[in-house]
Amino acid sequence: MITFNIARWHAWAPGLASVDDWRQWSHHPTLLETSDEAPDVSFLPAMQRRRLGRMARMAFAVGWPLTEGYGRVPLVFVSRHGETPRTFDILRDLAAEEPISPTQFSLSVHNAVIGLWSIMRG
Repeated sequence: MITFNIARWHAWAPGLASVDDWRQWSHHPTLLETSDEAPDVSFLPAMQRRRLGRMARMAFAVGWPLTEGYGRVPLVFVSRHGETPRTFDILRDLAAEEPISPTQFSLSVHNAVIGLWSIMRG
């Protein structure tokens, strides 16, 4: 049997940013309203964070604090579809016969977020 302990955790959802927010929510869980809110990633340099979509911001907001002070950390990042809003934007551009942004394309693939993470964390 495999056993493990969770030493640290971090989560984010619209309106639930801190450990206290999540603990309070866990005592009275409710369905969260749909929101376009994105977490604060001001700890990243502006030139790097401007490329991040909402999902990438979520991944960085919850993962970055957990890895601070640890140097290189093995990481498993799982995403079923990657940055689908970017993919839909590309498909809309194709349908409208508009030019496709190379940046949008490079960030639309399923492993784009972890690629950016690797670049930024070193």
